[in-house]
Amino acid sequence: MVPILVTFLSKYQTHVVSALDRLQWQLRTMSQGQSLLGLAAGAEAQRRILIAAIALERYRGRHGSYPKALQELVPEQLQITPIDFMDGKPLRYRLTADGHFVLYSVGLNCVDDGGTLLRRKRRESSGGLLLPGPQQATHLVWPRPASTSEIQAQKEEEEKQAERERAALQERQTKAKQ
Repeated sequence: MVPILVTFLSKYQTHVVSALDRLQWQLRTMSQGQSLLGLAAGAEAQRRILIAAIALERYRGRHGSYPKALQELVPEQLQITPIDFMDGKPLRYRLTADGHFVLYSVGLNCVDDGGTLLRRKRRESSGGLLLPGPQQATHLVWPRPASTSEIQAQKEEEEKQAERERAALQERQTKAKQ
């Protein structure tokens, strides 16, 4: 269910109207599963990941490859090693076999799961339209390019979904003819 949010409009701005607007904003953020403090913490963690990712790209531009550790960004790119806002430790970083990197924060649950990026689950709606479902991950991961096997798995999953949709459509058409 998606709540319909309407800002209270008035010719005269009153404390009551302001309070109602704040209440609706709080309800909207709470309905998305996060408190205001959770949203602020997530935004700060994302900001720190973004700064570190930019520094990593600048380092690669100068040296031809990514550093082996985030500490190598200091002092050329950053003043200090990037810290994870969630647990006060350095952001998690590792190089991948294909020459890219994984950069992540542990997220609000403060559990290090290795930087696994969970894909959004899809749910079906009437008419065969696919809508994105809620993100299942509780941590923040800088996205990396998909590997060849991940691309192949995604294509296979999409083909299976398309086949299920064709079968459902054919079944509906058959029922409609009867």
